[in-house]
Amino acid sequence: MGDISFAQIPNNWLVPFVWCEFNSDNAVSGASVQPMKMLVVGQKLSDGSAPALTAKRVTSVEQGRALFGKGSMLARMIGDVKNANKVTDLYAIAVDDAASGSAATATVTITGMAGESGTLCLYVGDYRVPVGVSKSNAAADIAQALAAAVSADGELPVTAACEAGVVTLTAKHKGECGNMSVHLNHYDGETLPAGLTVAVTDLTGGATNPDIGDVIAAIGDAHYNFIATPYTDAANLSALKTELESRWSALRAIEGVAFGALGGELSALGEKGAALNDKHLTLLNAHGLKSPLYAVAASYMATVALYASNDPAAPFRYALNGIMTGSAEEQFTDEERNLLLHDGISTFTRSIDGTAVIEQAITTYKTNSAGAADTAYQDVNVPLLLGYLRYDWRNYIARKYQNWKLGDDGATGAKVMTPATMKAEAVVWFKTHAENGLVENFDDFKKNLKVERNASNRNRLDVLLPPDLMNKLDVVATQIAFVR
Repeated sequence: MGDISFAQIPNNWLVPFVWCEFNSDNAVSGASVQPMKMLVVGQKLSDGSAPALTAKRVTSVEQGRALFGKGSMLARMIGDVKNANKVTDLYAIAVDDAASGSAATATVTITGMAGESGTLCLYVGDYRVPVGVSKSNAAADIAQALAAAVSADGELPVTAACEAGVVTLTAKHKGECGNMSVHLNHYDGETLPAGLTVAVTDLTGGATNPDIGDVIAAIGDAHYNFIATPYTDAANLSALKTELESRWSALRAIEGVAFGALGGELSALGEKGAALNDKHLTLLNAHGLKSPLYAVAASYMATVALYASNDPAAPFRYALNGIMTGSAEEQFTDEERNLLLHDGISTFTRSIDGTAVIEQAITTYKTNSAGAADTAYQDVNVPLLLGYLRYDWRNYIARKYQNWKLGDDGATGAKVMTPATMKAEAVVWFKTHAENGLVENFDDFKKNLKVERNASNRNRLDVLLPPDLMNKLDVVATQIAFVR
């Protein structure tokens, strides 16, 4: 037997001719392009055609509306994903409202008489509802017109009823997803016509989320790199953490990172973050944002997914397209956002034109299993980069060395892997990713790399890969030592 190993032409083949086979073991070189998939989880309306707990591939906003119902939570999340990222493969899975849940409500109370013509601009979350007002219009008539405008816009997350100048808004979905801002006049030039007084309350009272455990069971071992969750209650986050840990295990290796958003004041956000410790969960502070929390979660996930596919090691300081911010005065200060980061809550900043921009994307992980402070998985980049490196290493080896044999160093013959050969491959693999700016410190990697044949299982090769992950540029600390 020679050093050339044939797969299709046996050594005992005697029929004369020139027989040729193809071998693709070395046809592909360099790093792999990892296929990326996003998953959004949310509630559907009864008129959506898709059954609950069935993942659907979604390629357009219109398809999302048809599958999950126009004005549904899930249709809106799909719209935000597509607004931020039209490249990454998107799936959506719907859940029904919790039977025991309650729907959020709000009131808009209009009094007085219009002293001038103009426009009453009501915002439900970031949905704008403009109502034309003529001089001398009575409050009751304006309220009726407002309720009719809400009812006519199927995209809104609420229904409306009117009685005696009071418009009652009711969320289309039960659960916490219906709790959101309701306000007047957002953009410059929007003013309430003189003579009218409008009292507005936020949508509150939505309670009892669906159980994400049903979603976990439904998706099984399907691999999603990015997951947008609208449910941030303790029970659902605990179930999600357990599932993510399992997905990241060596034997499942279907890793994913979950993205959510949290509203509330500084103290409540800090307490929420301090109680969490998940390597694979990132929650964005949404204080000062007017968009629904589930929309923020979807946009956050889609934005990170878009740029992580190109470079998982680089910071994700990009705009959240389509997400509405409040005034500059409603935003947290630098000091407050610094506190949130220490509590494991990701932050955004508001640009001068009102655009929300991701400032720092971190996980909720803060301590190791012994309770000691640990920053190993602090940045979202770390699990994303590790997931890619694992995918590429497995693909790199499986692509070249399928159906090979294993021998000690010095063994010869066709298709014989040795520890030295694997070590050389690991060095080549590392150099490729170093050139792509994902890892660094080659000499340390080479020194600490270990490849050895397992002592108790001679069919097993044990490999220790010690890559030094590339870090982000977060802070440029400068001292100006001036002279006069």
